[in-house]
Amino acid sequence: MTEVLNTENLSEDKVMILKKRIELLSNKPLPTQEQIDWRVENPLDFHSLKQKKDKLKRDLRIKIFRHFRNNRQLVG
Repeated sequence: MTEVLNTENLSEDKVMILKKRIELLSNKPLPTQEQIDWRVENPLDFHSLKQKKDKLKRDLRIKIFRHFRNNRQLVG
């Protein structure tokens, strides 16, 4: 990010966003070697995470739809 900040001709808004992001990331501690090793041994399965996310979104839409349908019947 610092390379992009130094080399590119960016608008003032993008420069401010990049500076803020760099500042926030520089305050975070680096992961320990144990955390790195654990992540290497247990990689994320993005496919299953996306499926779970899609299922949760679908279930939430159904729940909201049922809620409004049931409340509409009570009112009218």
